[in-house]
Amino acid sequence: MKRLGVLRLVLCVMGLCVAAVPFAAGIHFQNLGTGAPPSSVGSIPVRPFFQAPQAAIANFTNLSSIPGSPVGGNISTSIAVIKLAIGSGWTSWSNGYTGAVYATYPSTSVTLTLPPGALAFYSYVEPDPYGTFTITAVTNSGVSSGPITVSGLAGANGFAFYTDDKDAIALVTISSSVDFAFGEFGISGGPGWAVVANVNDDTIDTIDLSTNTVYGPFLGGSPGPGELLEVAVTPDGHYALVSNFETSTVYRVDLTNPASPVLAGSVSLPILPEDIAISPDGTFAMVTDGSGSNEICVLNLSTFTLQTTYTVPGSSIIIAVAIAPDNQTWVAADYDSYLIFYGTYSLGGGFILTGSLPTPSPLNVTISPDGQTVLVANVESASVSAFSITGPGVLAAGNTVGALPASPQSIAFSPGGATAYVDSVSCPDAISWVKVTAPGTISLGKAGAASLPGFCGGTYYGVDGLAVTPDGQRVLVGNTGGASSVDLVGTLSFGVTSVTTPGSYP
Repeated sequence: MKRLGVLRLVLCVMGLCVAAVPFAAGIHFQNLGTGAPPSSVGSIPVRPFFQAPQAAIANFTNLSSIPGSPVGGNISTSIAVIKLAIGSGWTSWSNGYTGAVYATYPSTSVTLTLPPGALAFYSYVEPDPYGTFTITAVTNSGVSSGPITVSGLAGANGFAFYTDDKDAIALVTISSSVDFAFGEFGISGGPGWAVVANVNDDTIDTIDLSTNTVYGPFLGGSPGPGELLEVAVTPDGHYALVSNFETSTVYRVDLTNPASPVLAGSVSLPILPEDIAISPDGTFAMVTDGSGSNEICVLNLSTFTLQTTYTVPGSSIIIAVAIAPDNQTWVAADYDSYLIFYGTYSLGGGFILTGSLPTPSPLNVTISPDGQTVLVANVESASVSAFSITGPGVLAAGNTVGALPASPQSIAFSPGGATAYVDSVSCPDAISWVKVTAPGTISLGKAGAASLPGFCGGTYYGVDGLAVTPDGQRVLVGNTGGASSVDLVGTLSFGVTSVTTPGSYP
């Protein structure tokens, strides 16, 4: 197996794909109009509230706690509001929504207290009769957006806030000159779950990050024998893909119940799979080899079959790959040639290679959630190189930041796209962070911001041993030292919590 030492933990946070948040406070507003709710606010993915718990509340009920949050917790209201439904107490809305809404009558103002960890939030509001309303968001550190005026002249108008800081949005105040109804919520955040591959046991564990409860091991004897290396979770959180290096196989694991995952198929590949990247729209995945091949395998995720195998022209060893949010731009790292290759891909049209750029000793590659910045972990030079995506399949060189504690294995963005965390493999391992100041431009935030005393080991080609929780509050780190633990690093304090797992080399 072609690798640099040994990486003994692979994990990926389920559910929302995570992005990055910077260190300067800020709240941003987005007017949604009367159209359908978005799947992301800014570059932060959001999920709609579940309708069933709201529909179960009888119409015309007074309440001050609104259920259905997909990340846990309820929305609390500063006044008692009246639960209604479109067609039952409230006559109109927009974008085809027919679910629950909440009327403020006779009041003309309400403050919503959101579940913890919301980096983005949206709601729709309709004054009665049509008119304007103002909204104000406040973070948990007291940063305010100030009042923003929104028109509600043609049905319910949506609004959204997102933060580019580690602060979460805590309060949203809606005011109008008349009473109004609000509803149709969406929110980001929540700690999520982790899926952990236990390399030596050929098993996986899952971790409920809201409680740090570990479940497993699972799949013992089912995927094996072999070495389970990489975990990648589909954008909807339904499946995890796990690479088995020694058996040339990628497994699909059903995460419908993450506390009890189930093996749901496998695909044999003509390479020894190590790194896996899933397209943000969940339609295909790319897999690279860890043994010295210059091929990229593509899996069709709707059929879970091998779609194609592409040989990268002019390359030596393609060890890592990433796919941009445009679902077509790909970037692959060639360790032996000290190059990154890039181009476009589609299931219908195949691969197009558009170019290559030099970078020192590329071990891993990742792309920011806004699709503008590529970061490369340079293992031999203890540095991170940045590149900008200037168009589909087109890259431009940026700058390189060095002075990291040791060889970087993995890079992971946090939910707003402006901060990235770097895992340096040393004795002990260390977590650093860099800030994206412009597309393809980075600066060093702090080298060695957290030390991981129990971690000491080597590196795997392309394997992602680092992940960030959907609420941006913690970085999860793979244990290259071989101990049966996962480390969770707080992104505010950089304090470290160790979670023991039952697997060998988790």
